[in-house]
Amino acid sequence: MQFKDFCFRVVSYLKYWYKAQNNLYLHTPFLFNFYNELQKSIPNDIAFNIGSYRNYLSENHEEISLIELGSHRHGNKKIKISARYKKTSINEKIGQILFNSAQYFNGNVLEVGTSLGVSCLYFSQALKNKNITTIDINAIKNIIEPYNHLFDHVNFKTGDFDEEIPLFCNKNIKQKIVFLDGNHTFEATTKYYRLIEQLLEKESIVIVDDIRYNSEMHSAWKYICGKHQYNYAIDLGSIGMIINADNKAPKQYFYIKI
Repeated sequence: MQFKDFCFRVVSYLKYWYKAQNNLYLHTPFLFNFYNELQKSIPNDIAFNIGSYRNYLSENHEEISLIELGSHRHGNKKIKISARYKKTSINEKIGQILFNSAQYFNGNVLEVGTSLGVSCLYFSQALKNKNITTIDINAIKNIIEPYNHLFDHVNFKTGDFDEEIPLFCNKNIKQKIVFLDGNHTFEATTKYYRLIEQLLEKESIVIVDDIRYNSEMHSAWKYICGKHQYNYAIDLGSIGMIINADNKAPKQYFYIKI
């Protein structure tokens, strides 16, 4: 991590914590109900499967070759699966939010940035009868092989985002849930968002990960908030949500504690 990125994160998170409120300040019925849905525990059997996969990754010291994209990262590198898991995978709280968001909106999912498939697993376990597509430049089918049964309805697309996202968008398959967690630069994130925006249903959610990863990602988040015709924007600190509720509510921005 570069020093300027570290400083940005510290200042940005301090500002977030100063502004963030809990659900008692959510006077909008839709958001109050949605927030309560996000707090629901994942069913025990599903949580066990997810935990098992997490343990498998954290204890797997096999070395793999990856292509890295994003701010300050480029080219090929070798890394142990366990180290990659520790570095890039979402924590359990964010996983719970993804799981419950998916169940709430209950529709097709598009994920940009598969990594080791942890976030994808939350989507696949939340929605076992919906189309789930995840795109990444690195193939992970060999890594997930012992857990293929948990990903059996996921469509893995391997290739450069600049090629695979337009190809997917050309199919015009409507999406209710989009998770952006790929190339962590302003240019790439905003470009992919503009392409995917046309696929969103009237009731939909766009989740942007790592909105305080660096100044570029925070600017990308602000850009999306400024351009998108949404009802609610929710800043949860590390992730941001853009919600189309189709309820004629005006644009509203909330800082919410999780």
